[in-house]
Amino acid sequence: MKTSKVFAAFRQSISMEITQAIADGIVPEFNAECADIRRKFDDTITFATTEAASDNARNKLIDLAHAMRKSRILDLAKRRNEAIDKHRIHFLGDVRERLTDYNAEMVEDIEGGKKVLRAKFPDGSMAKVPQNLFVNYDQFDRV
Repeated sequence: MKTSKVFAAFRQSISMEITQAIADGIVPEFNAECADIRRKFDDTITFATTEAASDNARNKLIDLAHAMRKSRILDLAKRRNEAIDKHRIHFLGDVRERLTDYNAEMVEDIEGGKKVLRAKFPDGSMAKVPQNLFVNYDQFDRV
């Protein structure tokens, strides 16, 4: 069996493994926190509009609710991106390590107007080398 086919199977396997880890770990936590941010914001707005004694108090509560929501959203997005970056680093590290184990030579190619990185193996076969991990951001909720 050609080394390129073995590498392609490994590349697909590690990609699916990390994508599943993101879907099982980061996404549920992110979506739960999004729901919590929405719930707390809605509760604060409801309280401000029904219970606040004066217009000034109501406006201050509403402004505070907006500021807290924005702060939590930015913090949540930062933590999500950091967690995904750790997975990307792990993915690219595993790919590079496997290429080193196979004594592959890296070759740049142009395909369809885009730069493509290929690995040329000692047995003469070639395989595309992923340059990044694809993450489907549609699975993450919006606040």
